[in-house]
Amino acid sequence: MNVQIRDLSSISISELVQVFNHAFADYAIPITLTVELLESKIVQEHIQLNLSVGVFDEDKIVGFILTGVLWLDGYLNVYNAGTGVIPQYRGQEWTKKMYAFLDQKLKTVQVKHHQLEVLTTNKKAIHLYTSLGFKISRTLSCYKGFIARHEKNPKIKIIEEAFIDHDILKTFWNIEPAWQYSFASLEVGKLSNTVLCAYMLGICVGYAVINLKKSRILHIAVDQKFRRQGIGSTLMTNILNQFNSKEVTIINVDKSEIGIHAFFEYCGMKIFIEQYEMKRSIQNEI
Repeated sequence: MNVQIRDLSSISISELVQVFNHAFADYAIPITLTVELLESKIVQEHIQLNLSVGVFDEDKIVGFILTGVLWLDGYLNVYNAGTGVIPQYRGQEWTKKMYAFLDQKLKTVQVKHHQLEVLTTNKKAIHLYTSLGFKISRTLSCYKGFIARHEKNPKIKIIEEAFIDHDILKTFWNIEPAWQYSFASLEVGKLSNTVLCAYMLGICVGYAVINLKKSRILHIAVDQKFRRQGIGSTLMTNILNQFNSKEVTIINVDKSEIGIHAFFEYCGMKIFIEQYEMKRSIQNEI
């Protein structure tokens, strides 16, 4: 057996799809990708294959870490967009060995943080990431369900927009979005997303970003000065119509924000999994 670790700059997308699906087939929430979906993931999550790594037995890839790279708040941040090892090669510390290899690669880049998400029930992975210097930064809740139809506020007009001023919309937030739903990430995937703005007397007082193909709400927020006036419910009812009453998902919402969770439950959404966001500061470590 000739097993090596190297970057993924020369791998084909079809090979990567095959090993990804094999590694995640027995995951707590099975994930299946197609070439199209993986290509979209690579773009939207800023994955750089030259900074991603894999375990190869001869020429066959049997494990991987997909690495996203993104400028956030003036610093270069690295994101683990997916780690997997196929069953036959588990128990041999390949993930730890891939991280050692990746850390050497990251010496060539000015990086502040390395972060990831892991299921709160995946104790083995949490132990591994903790041993690698990651610390839990927050808990993220993931929702799915069928949106309950509520009465619309007739004073609110919902308009689909091609452009939104990020600086204004950020003032609506109580919590920061997860890495893959930052505005920088949404910008590269904007052709796949729909932006809905709620207007009252000509002023934008709320917004949502949705992905129709995935039946997913990526962002939803209401200006703090205009809350409890049915703006969020009006947005959600419009989204219900956009999705033709399909089941909807909302991924990685900061659990600390009680108000938004109460709102999602009011709208018919239920938590189906929770994840820890974990980070390590690597600016001075490698």
